[in-house]
Amino acid sequence: MATAIVLLNVEAKETAKIAETLAALPGLLKVFVAGHYDLVASSGSQQRSTGRYCHREIRGVSGFTSQTLIAFRTYSPYDLISMFNID
Repeated sequence: MATAIVLLNVEAKETAKIAETLAALPGLLKVFVAGHYDLVASSGSQQRSTGRYCHREIRGVSGFTSQTLIAFRTYSPYDLISMFNID
């Protein structure tokens, strides 16, 4: 699964509104209030084209400028633990 990480610059008065709008999108994993960038959104799905999702869904919301990063592999202790969780 490829993950898109979208770095957003938002006008201060629009931050909460845009974060809530993005968080309501299907397939969006998380929206973070960050430092250098105002918001960071993360999405990933095996059933969607990540690039198409970013272009149509995330960039379909107006009021920000963005830069998109595509992660093709993730290294995380959580991911490793969940792979072997038998519960």
